[in-house]
Amino acid sequence: MGMTGLLFAVSVKRKAMLDQEPELLVDVIEARREQTIPGLLDLDQAWHALDVILGGADGGELGDAIVARKGRHFGPNVSFGRGRLLAPKRVVAVSRALDALDAGFVSEHYGRLTGVEVHGGYGPKPRGPAEYADELGALANADTLDEVEELGKRFELLREFYRRAAQQGDSVLAIVV
Repeated sequence: MGMTGLLFAVSVKRKAMLDQEPELLVDVIEARREQTIPGLLDLDQAWHALDVILGGADGGELGDAIVARKGRHFGPNVSFGRGRLLAPKRVVAVSRALDALDAGFVSEHYGRLTGVEVHGGYGPKPRGPAEYADELGALANADTLDEVEELGKRFELLREFYRRAAQQGDSVLAIVV
């Protein structure tokens, strides 16, 4: 198992509950495998590849979309530290930045993964020895197409998640477990 990126839409009511009982968040994280949790987006291992594609730490609002870099620490320590909470105004800004990107953004920027080691092993694969270049190239192209398609679907889920959170006036909590 690798690192998994989770995003939670946090209403004022949900935030108050988590402020009083932070361990509820751990229960929700564990329960996500057995039941659908409203307001939860599980990006699985694709979180890191999407963060790189969106520009990572240099991505401005887009750099907050996956790991909430400009958010404040919130909740209990989990697998890889505490989550980060984006305020509703920042959620609106991230949502607008995501909506400004065209539908082909992931495929156009997939090359940003070249030479970058990301969780889940996403990114263009080395071609291998010259004598196998044709066969390996075909396999690599098929893998790339599958990855671009998967990341594109997750990107659209991400956009929809932020749209909904922004419309509802929610904060967003980003956690890596």
